[in-house]
Amino acid sequence: MPTVTRKMQVVFTERVNVNGQGIDFTDALYLTPEEDATISEEDMADMMNERINAFIDRLQNPPEVPEPTDADLQQQIDDLQTQIDSLTDQQTQVQTTLDTKVERRLGKQAEGLK
Repeated sequence: MPTVTRKMQVVFTERVNVNGQGIDFTDALYLTPEEDATISEEDMADMMNERINAFIDRLQNPPEVPEPTDADLQQQIDDLQTQIDSLTDQQTQVQTTLDTKVERRLGKQAEGLK
């Protein structure tokens, strides 16, 4: 039988100002019944503020995106070439189907003129 841990979810939403833009931040704290019974309002507010401040910090100081390596760029080129080849094959198939339909139509028109 699975272990069951009962927790209370405390959902909170705060409108935060990030770089001049108001953003609604919603998060949740999960408290055991014991924690819920003993935690002070001040401690709960501190936990919420810690999450809100971490959110703001992540938005204002995003992690640096690593510069792609030569191998990464070559892989992108190879992947794009594979897509081009596949699309070219599809284009050829569709063009062949269209040409066949047009030839049949022209053949039927020519027979009707005889």
